[in-house]
Amino acid sequence: MSAGTVCEGRKIGVLVVGSTPQLFSLFQSLLIETLGCLCLFAQSRQELGKILEQTQLDIVLSSMRTSLSL
Repeated sequence: MSAGTVCEGRKIGVLVVGSTPQLFSLFQSLLIETLGCLCLFAQSRQELGKILEQTQLDIVLSSMRTSLSL
């Protein structure tokens, strides 16, 4: 099993949240190519909400300050 999978065999889901896609590109090589993770990017609160509703994530990395009511 590679470092990018969890116990049940699915890929680790990582969401990168930021104001520019350049933030995503910093993590993309490491997370996708090296570790084999599923990596997504959200640039707005609306995109963030849609992804959180539709995708099972394990890690969220963000440079944005936001208040979420879960």
